Amino acid sequence: MPQFYFHVALRGDLFEDRDGWHYADAERAKAYARRLALDLRGTGNFMAAVVMVVDEFGREEARVPVGHVTAFAPDCDAQDLPSDARKAEPAVKGGRRSGQADIRGLAQRRG
Repeated sequence: MPQFYFHVALRGDLFEDRDGWHYADAERAKAYARRLALDLRGTGNFMAAVVMVVDEFGREEARVPVGHVTAFAPDCDAQDLPSDARKAEPAVKGGRRSGQADIRGLAQRRG
């Protein structure tokens, strides 16, 4: 079963998930990232944050912006909903990007 890590990027800081979680596939990992983003949104302190889903090989699978994720009805099954996750950008030529490079790129796009 593949292992996924859920890093949180906020204002130039990267909060790394060092343990990760095992999920059957990337879609289930993205569903968990959405749930994590909803929980972070509820605190009110992470509205500008992004949850990054990274696989066990260091490839970024998706980004879930905390401020743009919406809650769903309690009786709705999360597996039936389309993911709010955005497709990850391709890796930089010559090797994978570090978490810090991803954050700088995020800040530049926000401009």
